[in-house]
Amino acid sequence: MYGLGHLKRLGFVRHARELGFSVEAVRELLKLAERDQPCDDARGIASTHLVEVQEKIAALRTMERVLQSMVARCQTEHAPECPLIEALFEEHRAGTASALGGD
Repeated sequence: MYGLGHLKRLGFVRHARELGFSVEAVRELLKLAERDQPCDDARGIASTHLVEVQEKIAALRTMERVLQSMVARCQTEHAPECPLIEALFEEHRAGTASALGGD
């Protein structure tokens, strides 16, 4: 039912989405594909997305370190309270205090 152009376009969308581009960015890239010399504009869209991906990776690495520490505490401490659960309460309290203007 679909022609080669449709399949190519669907493949483009699928691949762009797999790389994490937003629907809006995919639309912009598809519009650029129809222009002559779209590379500068496409590079700008991809560069912006790259920065977003790098920020997400940094945040995930931070989460990984915190979780590793919490799991390690849970394995080494044999207390009636779970250190991991207590740490989650501590982080929540600290975040709440900061949000409320406390230390």
